[in-house]
This record gives sequence, C-alpha cells and structure tokens, in this order.
Amino acid sequence: MCAFLAMNAMGFTLPFYLGMELHDQLAPLLQFAVMVLSSFSVLVGGTFFFRRAWAALRMGTLHIDLPIAIGIIMAYIGSFFGWLTKDPNLFYFDFITIFILLMLVGRWLQERITEQNVRQGYETSPAEQFVELFEKSGTQGDQEAQAAGDRVNVRDIKAGMYYHIPAASWIPV
Repeated sequence: MCAFLAMNAMGFTLPFYLGMELHDQLAPLLQFAVMVLSSFSVLVGGTFFFRRAWAALRMGTLHIDLPIAIGIIMAYIGSFFGWLTKDPNLFYFDFITIFILLMLVGRWLQERITEQNVRQGYETSPAEQFVELFEKSGTQGDQEAQAAGDRVNVRDIKAGMYYHIPAASWIPV
C-alpha cells in the first residue's frame, strides 16, 4: 500500500521537478493530490513506527522507531504548513511517502534476516550444550527438581528456570 502511495505521490510531483510553475492551472490540484496521498501514507505506514515508538516510551526506553516517528511527524507538519501557505520550499510530501516506504522495507528486511539467523542458530546449535542453574531469591518455579548449581542440557530448559550463560556464548531456547 505504501509503495502504491509513494509511486503515485512521486508521479504527481514529477511535473514540478520538470518545471511546472505554482501558478499553472493544474498545480493546486496536483499539490492537493500529493498531500492526500502523503496523508494516507502517514496513516497507513507511519502508524507502524508511531505505535512502536509510543510503546517504547511507555516502557521508559528509547527505540530506533522514535526518531523515525518524530521525523515523519515533523516533515508532515512542515509540508502541511507549506501547502497551506503555498510555500514551495516547505512542500516535501513526496519525500515523506518515499521515506516511509524505505523505512518499512528496511524493517521488513531486518526482520527477515533476524528470523533467518535465529533459524540457522537453532539448526547449528551444539546438541550437547549445558548451562548451570541457579535459584532466584524467593521463587523456585519449575526448578524444584533441579538444585542450584546443577547442570542441565539446553534442550531441557523450561519456562521459569534461571541459568547462567557463559560469557561470549549464545544459547537458542
């Protein structure tokens, strides 16, 4: 959807890049169309970043989606102001739609590569890898059968167990 919106916004902006003047007869209509397409792009694609940034802020952490969300909002507000005041120096709706598209494609690629790496980690994980259990103060959970200091195979780790991971190692569970 965002690719459709971005390509159409670029198509409607192209006449301005090729020399169309703001006082030409079709200029206001094309600018309005680009503004509408950009608004839909912000609503459809931008909300992905807005929700994740807001969730991170509510948890008291900073996330890479925060500057992306702020950038989208600020660029949209600036472009909307430029559209209202007919200032062509502030009219960047086409940039906003392309930016959102590229950020979504980048996030999709990142998640695909991460999933692939996790799958590969599970497949190449050593069969006999052990970790040392420890007891978290005040709770025992599923550890009742295991005492602190016991070693357990990583394939036998269950929810609620607490264990030490040796430095510079990874354990897919």
